[in-house]
Amino acid sequence: MSYHGDIRLGETIDIKFTTRQISGAPFTLAGSPVISAYVGNGTTEITAGITLTVDFDARTGLNNVRVVATSGNGFATATNVSLVITTGTVNSVSVVGEEIGSFSIENRSAVMPTVAARTLDVSAGGEAGIDWANIGSPTTAVNLSATNIDVDQVTASVSGAVGSVTGGVTVTTNNDKTGYGLSGAAVQAIWDALTSALTTAGSIGKLLVDNINATISSRLASASYTAPPDVNAIADQVWDEAIAGHAGAGSTGAALSAAGSAGDPWATALPGAYGAGTAGKIVGDNINATISSRLATAGYTAPLDAAGTRAAVGLASASLDTQLDAVPTAIENADALLDRNMATGTDSGSPTVRTPRQALRFLRNRWDVAAGSLTVKKEDDTTTSWTGTVSSDAAALPIIGNDPAS
Repeated sequence: MSYHGDIRLGETIDIKFTTRQISGAPFTLAGSPVISAYVGNGTTEITAGITLTVDFDARTGLNNVRVVATSGNGFATATNVSLVITTGTVNSVSVVGEEIGSFSIENRSAVMPTVAARTLDVSAGGEAGIDWANIGSPTTAVNLSATNIDVDQVTASVSGAVGSVTGGVTVTTNNDKTGYGLSGAAVQAIWDALTSALTTAGSIGKLLVDNINATISSRLASASYTAPPDVNAIADQVWDEAIAGHAGAGSTGAALSAAGSAGDPWATALPGAYGAGTAGKIVGDNINATISSRLATAGYTAPLDAAGTRAAVGLASASLDTQLDAVPTAIENADALLDRNMATGTDSGSPTVRTPRQALRFLRNRWDVAAGSLTVKKEDDTTTSWTGTVSSDAAALPIIGNDPAS
């Protein structure tokens, strides 16, 4: 069987092989086949991470073995791996022990990159490229005597003493201090020089002594100091500010001025200049007469009386108060409801709907019992309102119907 190369630990490898019958023709691997991995000359069979696909791509006899070579599945670096059929038959003949392929894990390559699939940059003369950021033993001195630094390159900083500089150092202007910095010791030395020259005319120290000659808190406490305004004072000043000084187009002052000049909205004529669909237009066009004048017309409809009837009456000779007094009381409404004829109004029309009207019919209307069925009639004592099933007892006094007098 063939060797399929050296892979890295953790990679997945696919190996294909063909199973054949004695005649040499490809034949399906059967008998619940199993492929196991043997590492080196060990006898431990690894099956974890190994997937076998028989008749791969619907090709009879073609098989594919996928191996996920991770340490969790039992694989390790610097090893050789053989794949062997440990269970299976071909045309009813056992093929157990047949090796189908092999590979190695980080065990054959002389040079292997740190990152998988990376290539080594080698020149035409056979020299490998150098990465200045990845030099072995970085704590030791590295001689770069043959390496030139171009004129456009800048050394950001230098630690320690500089032995010598050939060619000199040129500063373009006195203000060109880019890239320069002061150490903590240098800053301390400058400060020490300032404090030691407090009496030298023109020195920073002299200026400090002459001008900062009292604590800041003592100056703030003087009578000439004015405390800054608090939030309330600022708010008062803003609201008391004259709008006339802030009337620029689009400003808040201009908007407030326009709103203030609009005057009392209740004094605005309706519909006036209000456009179609606006509240002003609708109110002006529709509320165009007093309410009392509209109630006095013949089109006013009186409320229901206690008897449940309504008559169209005019209010030409009656006030609104009189008509409101005609509204039935709670007792009158109750009497009208309890005295209402059940035959009046719209029936539900469905015997399965349980309404108060159908419930009261059992108490007042005719009902019959026959063959275990209860039939309740409507107000004409003929039409069926609803039916129900009743239970009977032979020992009890039978009641078979009720036909109350009209």
